[in-house]
Amino acid sequence: MKKFYTLFSFIAVSSVMCSGIYAQTDADPLYILLADESGMYADTLKMTPQGADFKAESVVVNHGFVFYARSETTQFETVYSMPAWAVTPAVISWQNPLSISSNGVIDIAPGTYDISFISRDNSDVGYHTFKAVRSGSPDEAVYPPSVFIMDGGFEKIEIPGTGGVYEAEIAVPSSFIVTYEPYYRAAAFVFGPAGATENTLADDSRIKLSYMVNTGVNLRYAGTDRSNSKVTVDLRAGSESISVGDPTSAIDSVVAGHKVEVMTDGGYICIDTTDSEHKAVYSSTGLCVYSGTGNKVGPYASGLYFVKVAGTVAKVMVR
Repeated sequence: MKKFYTLFSFIAVSSVMCSGIYAQTDADPLYILLADESGMYADTLKMTPQGADFKAESVVVNHGFVFYARSETTQFETVYSMPAWAVTPAVISWQNPLSISSNGVIDIAPGTYDISFISRDNSDVGYHTFKAVRSGSPDEAVYPPSVFIMDGGFEKIEIPGTGGVYEAEIAVPSSFIVTYEPYYRAAAFVFGPAGATENTLADDSRIKLSYMVNTGVNLRYAGTDRSNSKVTVDLRAGSESISVGDPTSAIDSVVAGHKVEVMTDGGYICIDTTDSEHKAVYSSTGLCVYSGTGNKVGPYASGLYFVKVAGTVAKVMVR
């Protein structure tokens, strides 16, 4: 049965929600209200609880929608839409932020979707979120239109891209996070360093990223040129990383005949140089696995590594 609502009716309802009178509970039903071309909410779909989440499958969306909850005990209502700062249209196949608001319909490309409301408990992510995946194509490779480099002062640098790869020449902050929504430290949108202690970028280096991993650990840039550096972020599955400059240059410079005295001790790399000199260790693919002043670093898995010290490079095999 169709129910018709205007956008204006939810503005009045939302003002009640934001006043704190309504306290939602997990037991409250959750609905999707589908909008039509006239701006009316015409179709109501009840979502199915799945643990702490809710889901509706094969939802045909033509003109956007909102999430709607109604307490069966208090009769108070809640409307969830996207906050004003969110990336729009909604990013298909990725989590999108929600807030209790009157910001109108959720803007999303027309299509048929499996829609999930991700948990009423948002203590770990900072915001309620939802995900819309094209029905029948759950593994479709879709990527956000941009990523954002954000420092602790909420300054953001947008880097647009295509196919999951984003490149720009920017002034790199000394400390920052990588996120696909322009909001600082909301874990649901952040790519953190894959290793909590492997978070420092030098010139011509790359570190691995991982979605919603180590989101409380800032990435750091210890390079010499912060004013105009080429930054590349790769969100493609299996290649998630961020690099500054050309990570292969450390490998390429070996052919120039430079030498650094290195040896191995088990899985460790020992570098014969002064303690104060900066060292960087790269894997055979150009991934920076160490950046600092240590003389014995590791342990590392077996394979070929390159050690760069003050512009000179050596290669070493860890066995």
